[in-house]
Amino acid sequence: MNSASIYMLSGIMLGSLIILALLARTDANPRANRLLAGSLACSMCYLCGMVMVHSEIALHSIAPRLLVSLYLLGVPLMYGYVRLLVDAQRPFVGRDLLHLLPWAGMVLILFTQSLALTSETIEAARGGWPPHPVSLIAPLLYLVPAAYMYASLSVIRQHQRGMEQIFSYHERHTLFWLKVLVSVYLTLSVAGLCIALLRWVPGVDLWPRSLYSSSMIIAIYYLISFIAISQPPVPRVDDAMEQTADEEKPPPPARVEQQKAAAPVKARYETSALNEEIMQAIWAELEQLMRDKQPYLNSQLRIAELAAQLDIPTHYLSQTINQVAGKSFFELINHYRVEKAKTLLASGASSASSVAFEAGFNSQSVFYRQFKKDAGITPRQYQARSSDS
Repeated sequence: MNSASIYMLSGIMLGSLIILALLARTDANPRANRLLAGSLACSMCYLCGMVMVHSEIALHSIAPRLLVSLYLLGVPLMYGYVRLLVDAQRPFVGRDLLHLLPWAGMVLILFTQSLALTSETIEAARGGWPPHPVSLIAPLLYLVPAAYMYASLSVIRQHQRGMEQIFSYHERHTLFWLKVLVSVYLTLSVAGLCIALLRWVPGVDLWPRSLYSSSMIIAIYYLISFIAISQPPVPRVDDAMEQTADEEKPPPPARVEQQKAAAPVKARYETSALNEEIMQAIWAELEQLMRDKQPYLNSQLRIAELAAQLDIPTHYLSQTINQVAGKSFFELINHYRVEKAKTLLASGASSASSVAFEAGFNSQSVFYRQFKKDAGITPRQYQARSSDS
């Protein structure tokens, strides 16, 4: 057994332990964990197939080809894990079976072409034009993961936008950890696709083959799994909105009469009984509240709490912020926090490192990121400019 086989076997052993840990976890999202465990099992099948190829075990049987093809079955399972992570109640529907098509296409290519994955065929597919049939498979092994990881990022961004309508802070709500790791996986998949295509160029000899894909599987899938095991359950946007609805106060009678007397609403808010006049009134009250009581200094502020202070339904406030300010709740509150930080920095009474918490942020990294986004410079640069002037 060569060193490549030993390397892949170590990944298989590590993956087996992680699968057991995922299946044993009962305090989070069991359906999502099962999908992630299934995705890992499929990636391990790919490693098993590569071990058989490098160790020259049953090379002319269908086993190596079948095991390698299962890798593409694990990619949509990974995408399903992301979907269930943000919506644990999502039902299985018939169109979900369409995600089997990439795997079915791989099986069709491997078996209709009668390709035997052996060390000889891999050696023959080292590069050049016209490409060897084995070289035609490699781009598919990277193109499909790249497409699914891009789709996963879209799901995560949509979830983040929903949470930013409810919370003024990011902790545990926006799947930032998964967004980073999926982005890394997407980057490595695109890099692998470029490498696979470069092998079609005559004279380009990139060696060793199969080790890049194996390393990508071990590094990305297992890293995600390690972190996923320790993550708390992810709140759904709908659940968070229902919670805020339970906490909010009903509007006062005067506001109800104002709504009844209002002109017909815009089409976008047909079911909300909001019109431009009411939204402008709510916006004026909100600005007054921000000036007088500075609720944004509460680092754990949620939109339900702010709506309660204004004595209006939460969805009224959310729609008003989106329509009038053109921002999410998260963006609006952190804009006020940045303005407060500017005042503190200009006064020279606080250091740049302590201003974040005084202004209502509960994270230095979020403070620096939001300050740079709003002001165009870092807090220290702003403080230095203020002291010079």
